[in-house]
Amino acid sequence: MCETVQDLEDYIQYQFDDIASFKLAIFLSSGEIQVKFALGQVEQNLITSLTSISTSADKFSIGDIDFLRATPVNSNIVSKFAATNESSTPRIFVTEKNNNLFIVYCCGTTCDKDEPRVQMLMENLMI
Repeated sequence: MCETVQDLEDYIQYQFDDIASFKLAIFLSSGEIQVKFALGQVEQNLITSLTSISTSADKFSIGDIDFLRATPVNSNIVSKFAATNESSTPRIFVTEKNNNLFIVYCCGTTCDKDEPRVQMLMENLMI
């Protein structure tokens, strides 16, 4: 894992910013936001909603978008939640280690293509 908050910010910025569907990453330690990195404007209620996600949840809503767990609990290092609305493409990826929680929000037409790289980068960060 990155040594300092600045290392963490740099890792997220320089590894994730060329992923087309990447919109937001939030890293929490013991429930406190340590790093928040977004491409473009992100509504505060999205950040608040994402930071309240339980890694054991099977479904939740953010605004009018419903998300459903797309990976079995504890089957992967990174849990994926996908929007259930056919017209929406958002994906939320969550991984947890010790008291650290890393959440990545992706949205756009390249989510499926970007997913393996997002998961790999999240796993690498949390190892």
